[in-house]
Amino acid sequence: MKKLGIIIFLGAFFAITSCSNDRETTQQEDFDKLNKMHQELRELSQVDNYSCTDPKEWTFVKIGDKCGGEENILYSKKINTEAFLTKANLYRKYFERYKKKWGFMCGAYLIYWGPPSGIECYENKPRFVYAKQFQTN
Repeated sequence: MKKLGIIIFLGAFFAITSCSNDRETTQQEDFDKLNKMHQELRELSQVDNYSCTDPKEWTFVKIGDKCGGEENILYSKKINTEAFLTKANLYRKYFERYKKKWGFMCGAYLIYWGPPSGIECYENKPRFVYAKQFQTN
């Protein structure tokens, strides 16, 4: 499992660095790359595959900021967390570059839930618990 983590890390590292060095990319290409990386994170997290019966078996990591709020992703503590967190860090860095390169903008009216205060199991799936219902920015 450790070798898989190293392979994932190296593959993601070279993919990110080669994108910026080989040629200029379009905004759509960069957006598609972000979506692909996000999907890979979701698959590695096992959030869609493992059943949630105990919220203590789950945790989360911040992977970005979106429109005044933060984006977090749930993951099982049973996975190779080292490889997952490495991939999450690469995603976060690529997302930061995307925002700077393309002048990431948000709408005027935002709902910010705040950071999750915990995790609960709902219908055998993990989900975030928030301390506040919502606040507007």
